[in-house]
Amino acid sequence: MMLNNDVRKRWVNGTMGTVIGIRKNSDSESVPEYEPELEYVADDSKYGFDIKSDEDGASNSDAIIVELETGETVPILPHTWEMFRFTLDRRTQKIESTSTGTFTQYPFKLAWAVTIHKAQGKTFNKVYIDLSAGTFAHGQLYVALSRCRTLEGIYLKRPVAQADILLDERVVIFLAGL
Repeated sequence: MMLNNDVRKRWVNGTMGTVIGIRKNSDSESVPEYEPELEYVADDSKYGFDIKSDEDGASNSDAIIVELETGETVPILPHTWEMFRFTLDRRTQKIESTSTGTFTQYPFKLAWAVTIHKAQGKTFNKVYIDLSAGTFAHGQLYVALSRCRTLEGIYLKRPVAQADILLDERVVIFLAGL
């Protein structure tokens, strides 16, 4: 599952895909002894793109080849995030930022399972909802069910019980007053 939006609009946060290969840059260290069952891509043209010019500053990066749920195959390059600390300069009355560190990683995560909370704001073609422990927060069932694009894509481990439908009393009172 992608964790960021692509500036070229090929994917957005939450887009699903399948890792189909790893493209090692010739300048990077050699392939490890244990090789996962993935294809190491030496020829970028095989997938119709040039990794070396894909993003600014990424010319020496390895890429992970992902087939998106749309069928498009794209190279995923490392992305660097920078963390800042903000302070007020009392003399100038301006907010100043200071970099406190950076981290670089591939902007996706495995999505074999995602909590309902982590799924909020994302959309999926298929969801398997496990409510074995029941819900514990109002709106949780709504979030779980509304993540899927279609009713046909929703699979439930067990039927929804009335106890799973938790309401916020403040909303009930508000609606009763309308």
